[in-house]
Amino acid sequence: MKYTRVHIESVGYELAPIVVTSTELEHRISPVYKALHIAPGQLEALTGIRERRWWKPGHLFRMVRLQRQ
Repeated sequence: MKYTRVHIESVGYELAPIVVTSTELEHRISPVYKALHIAPGQLEALTGIRERRWWKPGHLFRMVRLQRQ
């Protein structure tokens, strides 16, 4: 091992700014739901996920780190 006596002092995170709910996703794919006779609400019921957070297209993750400095 190259390093000894090394530790992580802290951990941080940044939440993506765009919130997409399961209801919104179901609305987007409603034609598929209708064709397959799937009742609304199944996505959240099956996954347990109420909302997701997305980054804008083309977002560079290193930019989050740079904004904090």
